[in-house]
Amino acid sequence: MSPQQSSDAESAWDARSAELAGRVTKALRTLLEDKHLYQRVEVDFGDLAESPPPVARERLAELFVENCKNAIRGPWDLADNTGHYRKVGLDQHGLRPQVPDVKLFCERCNRLEAFNSLAAEDMLGRDRQNPKYEVDEQTVQVFALSFLCQSCKSVPEVILVRRDGARLTCSGRAPMEHTPVPDAIPKPVNRYYRDAVIAYQCGQTLPGLFMLRTVIEQWVRSQRHSEERASDAIEAYRRSLPEDFRNWYPCLRKEYEDLSADIHAAIGSAELFRDAIRRIDLHFNARNLFTQANPDAFAPRPTSPSPHPAPPSGS
Repeated sequence: MSPQQSSDAESAWDARSAELAGRVTKALRTLLEDKHLYQRVEVDFGDLAESPPPVARERLAELFVENCKNAIRGPWDLADNTGHYRKVGLDQHGLRPQVPDVKLFCERCNRLEAFNSLAAEDMLGRDRQNPKYEVDEQTVQVFALSFLCQSCKSVPEVILVRRDGARLTCSGRAPMEHTPVPDAIPKPVNRYYRDAVIAYQCGQTLPGLFMLRTVIEQWVRSQRHSEERASDAIEAYRRSLPEDFRNWYPCLRKEYEDLSADIHAAIGSAELFRDAIRRIDLHFNARNLFTQANPDAFAPRPTSPSPHPAPPSGS
């Protein structure tokens, strides 16, 4: 191989390595910005590992493809915002993806903000004697990534990412991810609603359904419906709603019955969760609209007079 060919091949590898690393960076951004705890993404390398550049011919092309596959399979060295690499035992063809700056919700600022990458640590790669771990021929790494809000610059947030081959999973966060609750959800049941969403996002749908049912039960109880059985209290609540409301909007009885059936059968239907939370949201949004139009729309109704009035006092 001539010096020029060698230089061209080296430049081609640098470009391809940067492309492969860029795919990892793109998947990381999707995981950190769009996914929740215990959710995952697959790094899409496409055909980058199978398509050598024009400058790589015959044996050189085979070597190029082999290097691509080894880089994808082997340990990755994530770079923090300073471009500093920490991995030990990484060969010259190992991938060095950049940890992206991301947009996350800042509890202190109470809004979505830009977070800069501060540090990236391979927690399993700290052992110089055994810097590589595999399960079923898939490289396993656990990265601790820290980010700092660029608005308040308060305390960095840390996200744990586990890598299994080309799969990246959000395995932990400190502090826990902020979970917004719609403004229409009343404060007495706000925390149950939030816990339901967190459970569902973490793949624990059955506990999430239980918390949605708790939202309904505790809301009804807060409206002074104290019947011993929850089903009786919910029916009393339904009857207390304005007729126009009952005709057009969910009244929570059917939602409670559907949730109870799923819980008792231990099914954990994700479809039911999505439908139930949509109808619960609709119920409370409609209550707010009715209240804006008529502040007394949900005021307790006077009880009907008894058909046999009590005799006058003293008789």
